[in-house]
Amino acid sequence: MHLNSILLLVIYYFMKIILFGSTGMLGNYVYKVLVEKYKVITITRKEFDIENDLWSKLDSLLQKEYNDVHTLINCAGIIPQNCPTSDYRKYIRINTLFPHKLQELSTKYNYKFIHITTDCVYDGQKGNYIETDLHSEKGIYGVSKSLGEPEDACIIRTSIIGEELFNKKSLLEWLISQQNKEINGYANHIWNGVSCLTLAEIIKDIIEKNLFWRGVRHIYSPSSVSKYDLCAFINEIYKLNLTIEKVNDKSNIDRSLNSNYAMNFNIKNMENQIIDLFNYYKL
Repeated sequence: MHLNSILLLVIYYFMKIILFGSTGMLGNYVYKVLVEKYKVITITRKEFDIENDLWSKLDSLLQKEYNDVHTLINCAGIIPQNCPTSDYRKYIRINTLFPHKLQELSTKYNYKFIHITTDCVYDGQKGNYIETDLHSEKGIYGVSKSLGEPEDACIIRTSIIGEELFNKKSLLEWLISQQNKEINGYANHIWNGVSCLTLAEIIKDIIEKNLFWRGVRHIYSPSSVSKYDLCAFINEIYKLNLTIEKVNDKSNIDRSLNSNYAMNFNIKNMENQIIDLFNYYKL
């Protein structure tokens, strides 16, 4: 092996990355992708309870335990599938205040900070949203995520699909649970998010190639699909034997993303991303 390659491997091995949300849908992919090359430190609820612990505990934890950290990644968050939207305090604490506290501490301890936000800051009435479009969602989830975007962080705004370790309430997990059944697929709900595996690989590229930016960038698939098409892809690739009726919801929803920036991550089309997703845990 070339000397430079050996040196890079040594640098990567000793480069520490702190990951919040490692047991969530995105976080478990990010952990598995990064741990192949880096020393990944996961902070779970046992070490720090985001909802209830004092911020001073988080500061002490980072100060005393985790020296020489390069990057802090926040994949933690509360979504409506797992938390009643009436629990405003929980949404604001976890989705809004926590990212700002992480940015404050990242600045204090000289970490790079990657934060994940959502296309749900938009109400879906327009589509083709760019980073400078005004946030239009009125529900607590979208509002809490909108307010939780620290301007000095490297922020990825996207929408994701993947398999879950726990809870199993995402679209993909719901479709798997409906095997051999009849379901509706909305033709007027438009989406161009990415798979969790794709996003995890992009995060790895950002760290590896030092592609960090300041502020928000949209990460999305090259072509938009309807939720009906998305369900059809998953049905075929996961061999679920679903009967999918193509229907229109009472409201048109288009949260497709676009960007003001040239991003060169070579994102595959959605069908191929789902194939990679299916094969990932089967290898």
